[in-house]
Amino acid sequence: MNKMNWRAYKLDIINNNVRRNWLSKIWLGVLSVILSFTYSSNPIISYDDQHDGSMFYYFGRIMNQGLHAYSDAFDHKGPLLFYINAWGYPSVFGIKIMWIIEIVSLFVTLLFIYKTACYFTHILISHVITLLSGIFIVYVMYLGNLSEEFALPFISLSLYIAVSYILHKCRKRSEWLYFYLFSISGTAVLFLRANMVSLWVSTILLFIVMTIYKHQISYLFNRILVVGSGILTVIIPIVAYNLIIGTFRDMCKR
Repeated sequence: MNKMNWRAYKLDIINNNVRRNWLSKIWLGVLSVILSFTYSSNPIISYDDQHDGSMFYYFGRIMNQGLHAYSDAFDHKGPLLFYINAWGYPSVFGIKIMWIIEIVSLFVTLLFIYKTACYFTHILISHVITLLSGIFIVYVMYLGNLSEEFALPFISLSLYIAVSYILHKCRKRSEWLYFYLFSISGTAVLFLRANMVSLWVSTILLFIVMTIYKHQISYLFNRILVVGSGILTVIIPIVAYNLIIGTFRDMCKR
């Protein structure tokens, strides 16, 4: 095969991969919309709200009325869950913004489940795994609007990042971005439901032990700075907002 034919062959492979990736994303988007009709926020099928979801939606309603979580109404969940419900409470043309948020949440979850599965098996089997995972998720997240539901995108992204790092699939130039997104995801889950952060704690501890064992101390400190910046990216706006509206102490008491 001459040089010109080899370049054409490589370009054809790249184009096929791009086309396949876009088709996969479209399919996952359609699947997310279909599965989202099992959530109580969908605009077509009416369900009786289950306890937790309706309570969180109540927080969204009072926050849109000028009241505040923790000071005017209290629950032990993290503030990010209440912010999501506040953003999702309004409706546009009869469609709840919460439904759109839940579709996006489900899409991101399924996307990274699919991408992780592709590391280990054929693309068709990965689609089957993703489909079954999606069905299982909406079955467990009965009617939606649960803290676990909104944690799943961060969990699936972080698992994908961890697997990519272990399998050496991370590009060296963008490796810092993986660590940054990993730390943002873990901190976001901390402010959703604090007892779900074991994935990040265990992964970070394992990383520290491995790098110390390999005597990569400078590399370790560099990545600690990246992780720290990701944590602060989430903490600073949440703490600042609660200090401004005077609910910081009440939030800390949760």
